[in-house]
Amino acid sequence: MISVSSRKSENIDQAWSQMLAFETAMSNSGELLTKRAQQLRKWMWNNIRDRVLDQFLSDQQIQSAIAKYEERVMQGLITPFVAADAILTLFSKQKTT
Repeated sequence: MISVSSRKSENIDQAWSQMLAFETAMSNSGELLTKRAQQLRKWMWNNIRDRVLDQFLSDQQIQSAIAKYEERVMQGLITPFVAADAILTLFSKQKTT
């Protein structure tokens, strides 16, 4: 481990050398490409989740259903799982029509 200070300009070159050596080792082992591929896959799924959630939350009919079901859940009339299933079923039907 190297202690680095940019204020005092201490050990910056040594730290940079260590970082480059780490990058080289990761590249040579193939782990860098593996991690990058996993990162890209994660970004893809995060993008899908974000876009689906945006579509879901921007729909007025879904917003009305959410308000209705949230109230019923908070009153203990239905379980959160039943409410979620009903709202998702409504969203799914809207997407197929």
